[in-house]
Amino acid sequence: RRYKVKINTDGLIISSASELIIKAKVKESSYYLNRLKARLSRSNIDANQYYGDSGSPSQALKDITIGTSSAYENTNKTAVSSSSKYDSGSVLYFIFDVSSAKIKPNEDLIIYFAQEDKTDAFGCIEIDTITLVHEEYTKCGAPTSVTISSVVGDTVTKNGIIKPSGNKIKISWSGAQAGNGMSIKEYQVYYRITSGGSEPTTSTFSGNNTIKTTSSSGDATFEIDGAARGYKIVAGVITVGSISGYDSSMKTGGTVTINTKPKSPTVSVSKTDILASTEKGVTFTITAGSDEDV
Repeated sequence: RRYKVKINTDGLIISSASELIIKAKVKESSYYLNRLKARLSRSNIDANQYYGDSGSPSQALKDITIGTSSAYENTNKTAVSSSSKYDSGSVLYFIFDVSSAKIKPNEDLIIYFAQEDKTDAFGCIEIDTITLVHEEYTKCGAPTSVTISSVVGDTVTKNGIIKPSGNKIKISWSGAQAGNGMSIKEYQVYYRITSGGSEPTTSTFSGNNTIKTTSSSGDATFEIDGAARGYKIVAGVITVGSISGYDSSMKTGGTVTINTKPKSPTVSVSKTDILASTEKGVTFTITAGSDEDV
């Protein structure tokens, strides 16, 4: 008896522990189910190809076979008894190692049941459920830290102030992580300049770039030109996974401010009225305006 099944491995990790577990139910009470074997193959085959004249599998079948399984009483692989009678409704399991099978997404597979002595009794079972033991892909982890600094030669004050034009900033990040079965492919780096220090998003930003590195940390340099004084720059970084759809969320941080103009100075005079004949001069006192950047 042959069963065609479709195993969808899309988005799943077939790891060293992966197994395909077939749960079957006994349709007709029967002895000697210990002789029952199952074979998992990649394409349909004619029943005559299953065994050669010597009673062993043909070479054509071996070439497309993924694995074979005896019948078990449970998923712990307790062997079916050679002498017990299994009543209708009893459950059997067939377990295949598929760790190296390279099953393609939505691939059609064939499960073929037969008995070692070719007794015509394999109609006593039917497949109930099929379970693929696997791991699931998870998204990459965003960096845990994002900072902004100036490129060597420019100046960022201790308060995070930069010049409005001709200044280069360096956005740095660290702590990114690969996902389960998902390696780091690259990073998407963003920055946004606003009056209130709003964070960038993938749709709202002032500049961005793709940085090709698989490391958990990195940096990107941008030139800031013509930014409004007093505006703030906030950075954001996304870890891009090796498979589309498994990128991290955006980690933001590293606020710096475009410097502002100092306030106008104040001027005071010692006298507002003087006598031309007797007084020789007046004193003007100039006080510099305050600078919010220092």
